[in-house]
Amino acid sequence: MESLWTPTPLTASGLPVMNGPPAHEQEIDLIAQADVSVMFGDALSDLKRGNVTLTTQRLLFANGPRQCCMSLGNIESARASSSIFGPAKVKMFLVGSGYMRLVFHRSGRDAFLEKLAGALKMKEWIPLATKKPEKQTVFTTHSAGISGIMRSVARDQKATDQAMQEAFSDLDSLMSNAKQMVDLAERFHSAQSAEEQDEFMSILHQLGIPNPVTKQTAGSSYHVLLARQLADFLLKVLATSAGMIMLIDVYCMFNRARSTELVSPDDVINSCKLFPELGIPLSLKQFQSGVLAVQSASHDDHLMSLRIVELIEANGPLTDIQLSHLLHVSIALASEHLLTAEQSLHLCRDTTTEATRFYKNIFM
Repeated sequence: MESLWTPTPLTASGLPVMNGPPAHEQEIDLIAQADVSVMFGDALSDLKRGNVTLTTQRLLFANGPRQCCMSLGNIESARASSSIFGPAKVKMFLVGSGYMRLVFHRSGRDAFLEKLAGALKMKEWIPLATKKPEKQTVFTTHSAGISGIMRSVARDQKATDQAMQEAFSDLDSLMSNAKQMVDLAERFHSAQSAEEQDEFMSILHQLGIPNPVTKQTAGSSYHVLLARQLADFLLKVLATSAGMIMLIDVYCMFNRARSTELVSPDDVINSCKLFPELGIPLSLKQFQSGVLAVQSASHDDHLMSLRIVELIEANGPLTDIQLSHLLHVSIALASEHLLTAEQSLHLCRDTTTEATRFYKNIFM
């Protein structure tokens, strides 16, 4: 049974790497519970008192450096199991023979079991290549001409109406037909501006988050998981932002990428404060003006000041707007870089009614 649990591939920030297209359906977190142990049959294993996360395709176990996972394809069924005085358990019957137990030392067993039963029913761990392909359309004279097009549109409309009626009949049906509803909505929207939508979705896929951490799924580990997910997001952004980005920009871009799963400003700040504790090569910086920014571990104010001096030598005196174009950063962040370089005596300023320009300090 122990061989069913394999090491979990991790991202740069320590989050599990999620499966996704083209090999699988996009893997999504369903629920997470803290202080859970795994039993192999009736014997307690070395997977003790860790965080267990249920996704649409796997069970993930994490306890410090020990991180492993098991495909839901190994589980045939699951049911509640508990004794009068012992902790609540979930008994998972394995494919073939044998069983495992999840021991919940705290509350949350019933909610976890409900999500697990739903995931086993959906079977999203099955590779897309092995799923039944769609039927190919066969050309007939019945479908040709204007009348054929009208009949095709009528069939599509009828199928759409039927799908909506089935989906909204009750909550369970809505959940099982959610993917079909999304496909219909995307098809209607793409008819308006297909090229713009494709470009927008491509950008979100590169910078976005297909599986956002939520308080409902993460529970007590919410800020830790959010910090790791935020770090994965920022490592891509900082590569093109001179190693630093304003916190207000982080908040806006991160929420844009999360779509409807928005986070509050306090959650973003609290998550950023956890970066050093989690060993993530990012940190929260506060300028003397009080402005907050997130910077990479490789960022250095002295080196940035020297870089600005080089840009001034090559381009002449610079304003904050001109520097923002050269560094590909926001105007506010360019202004903070200039002020920091001035405070370290690398620059001096000339303020006129037109603008404030910064020069190389030749007096030092």
